[in-house]
Amino acid sequence: MARVWREYKTPDGKVYYYNLTTKKSTWTRPADFEDDADVRDNKKRKLDHLPKFAVPLENDWFLIICNTGLRFFYNKSSNVSSWEIVDENSAALIAQLDKRKLILLIAIARGFAYEGNDIYEEILEDLDKVRPAKDTDYTDSPVISGVEENNGPESQRPNVNRLKDTSLSSGTSGLVAGYDSDESEEEGNEQAELPGHANPSANNIEDNNIEGNNIEDDNIEDDNESEVYEFNSLEGKSQNSNVEEFKSLFDEYELDPYSTWSLQSKKINSDARYYKVTSDVLRKELFDDWCAAAVVTSQHDQDNSDNNAEEEVEDLSEEEDDQMEPTKYHYLAHIVSKASIAPNTIFKDIKTNNSELFKKFKINHSIKKKEQEHFISRLLFYYKKRTLEERIQTFESFLTTKSSILKRNVKDTQTLRAIVSKESLPDSSYGIETLLLKMENCMDIHGASAFLQNEMQYYLIGVKDKTIVLQKFLKQFI
Repeated sequence: MARVWREYKTPDGKVYYYNLTTKKSTWTRPADFEDDADVRDNKKRKLDHLPKFAVPLENDWFLIICNTGLRFFYNKSSNVSSWEIVDENSAALIAQLDKRKLILLIAIARGFAYEGNDIYEEILEDLDKVRPAKDTDYTDSPVISGVEENNGPESQRPNVNRLKDTSLSSGTSGLVAGYDSDESEEEGNEQAELPGHANPSANNIEDNNIEGNNIEDDNIEDDNESEVYEFNSLEGKSQNSNVEEFKSLFDEYELDPYSTWSLQSKKINSDARYYKVTSDVLRKELFDDWCAAAVVTSQHDQDNSDNNAEEEVEDLSEEEDDQMEPTKYHYLAHIVSKASIAPNTIFKDIKTNNSELFKKFKINHSIKKKEQEHFISRLLFYYKKRTLEERIQTFESFLTTKSSILKRNVKDTQTLRAIVSKESLPDSSYGIETLLLKMENCMDIHGASAFLQNEMQYYLIGVKDKTIVLQKFLKQFI
């Protein structure tokens, strides 16, 4: 049975009681308050916000991670705690850490059974690599070894400002004390006191009828997504400058936005600017954003590098150009073709790792989630089980079996002749995609040949490879 009542204190020390069901508070101790005592006592130890890890930063600051996933910053010299990092050097240090490791460390603090390498030690090693040379040795101040608990009857909600005089020394103790809580994780609106929160006072609370709005705190989400801590907000101007230098490599080395990061990164990883961004996750995100910007460029904004391609297909009218549109699963297949696919990759991985592309291509507006999952799951089977060469062969065989129908449906042979006569592809990704859409338009893929849009075999390869194969295949029809 879930608890109904909670006991809190106002800043002046007066006790009040809050009912989770009615959302009202009272100064009077409820008659059924003791009925919740067993539940509260049994869960108290489990629900205390006990510090588990202390990550040493700069200028005596530490990033503290508790067993509930709560994290804050603590300065052992001034005994000051804060939800936000106020030290610029510490902020710059965190910005250089691998955010995946920090998120995993939070999960471990919450009880996640991880059998891999010691993530905490890896983070300390990473800190040693990026930290400015100093005489101070922090390597012995990591794990919080003990917590002073207040088991008295008047426990309070966790507040980082209540850190007691126990310091985070550089020795083996590393103790942070002063936490006590009786919160229940069973309640959907679990809350923790944040800096600046105002509890009700005697002047604004009426007996037996206290407005819940005066008491309730900001919610702390308890789902898995809440663990993605916004470390990006700690990156300062210097980090932004590093990001811009890194992004400049994409255009300078003429990376292919229709390829994968694992392949394209090899073209630039010998450049010193590549290491301006230390997290490979962030590198891939920046690359994906750059690719998305390239492929969603308006059909009307033709890049200068596309002039040669446009001259080849000059006969296509502006009206026809406006009517061109990609096939139903064009962008979904494009995302999969760019993704790093492992044997255990599933739809959720693709969507999570490419959320920005899903948003920019507005996929959720055109395809329902179940349909997305069904399509990507089937397509992943081909990517896992067959090589690129095998998928190209399957695509060619599929076109051959449909050749009689496709030949009958071809329209605008003059434009098609200009396209397939090209000896090379356009230099830009936009030019390549435009060429593909024009060939599909000549195939009447939104009319008589619309059946192709629902055939899985039509999406087995990426945009560039599909353009090459179609260009070769359609030559027989002119």
